[in-house]
Amino acid sequence: YRFDHQFNGEVVSEALQPHLQGKSSYKGLHFPAHDIPAQARALYVRNRSRFIADVDFEVVEMYPSSLLEDESGRRAEVDLSDCKLRSVSPMHLQYLRNMGVEASMSVSIVVDDRLWGLLVCHHINEPCYPNHFLRRACELIGANLSLQVESAMREEEVKSLLSAHSLLGGLGYMPAQAFFQ
Repeated sequence: YRFDHQFNGEVVSEALQPHLQGKSSYKGLHFPAHDIPAQARALYVRNRSRFIADVDFEVVEMYPSSLLEDESGRRAEVDLSDCKLRSVSPMHLQYLRNMGVEASMSVSIVVDDRLWGLLVCHHINEPCYPNHFLRRACELIGANLSLQVESAMREEEVKSLLSAHSLLGGLGYMPAQAFFQ
């Protein structure tokens, strides 16, 4: 999944299990930026992986204890931004259900502290509980992919700059050469 400069997304690549070939392809589909709002994109930059083992999980509400009061005695907000087991937007869960997805894992591709894309894995037959080692391996793949994308982008920038420099250098030389002949 790759984002454009306005954060609209496109499924640019896809790998399907053999029994799913040709049935539910998303490759080439485009999605508007509001499908993954700014707050969610910021969390993808902050937390490079996210998994939902079961889209039908039971939400458990959290009630802060009196130990989580601020100086004035009011209950303090609990920031779960860095929590791997935080709940998910009900709208996102419904989105996944509509796609026939039972479990999902997303790994961020971040370039220059900006969300460039996502590596997304869907499980459609039943809930899936990937162990810590598999999740960590996916995070490392995402980090490596981020570095490769960044390297390719830098290479293109250098080629573009060298081409522009060569072109501009030639422009400065031609009038001077004509003047002195």
